[in-house]
Amino acid sequence: MGFKVSADDLELYRWMISRAGQDAMAAKQYLDQHGKISSPDQGLFTRPFQFHDSLHSDVAKVLNRLHTLLESSSRELAKSADYYRRTDTQEATKMDGLQPPAKR
Repeated sequence: MGFKVSADDLELYRWMISRAGQDAMAAKQYLDQHGKISSPDQGLFTRPFQFHDSLHSDVAKVLNRLHTLLESSSRELAKSADYYRRTDTQEATKMDGLQPPAKR
């Protein structure tokens, strides 16, 4: 069984991951701009509005975390692509052999 890594493919995947991070940040900006609703002090919809405020905050946190994770992953993929560009095939094969097999 062979193993071959294309630095260009890693770079393309890095670009897609980075783009997803930018999309997460755009979603957060949209949420901040359009997702806030002033809560009424009384009435039929008081309770649902209280849930909305809590959910708004939770969604904002998730989008921030998603952006952070995707941008970090993008940087690491760029480093991996650079490694495979700089490293000869024999050495890369030896290093890849040190990794445990992936569970699929």
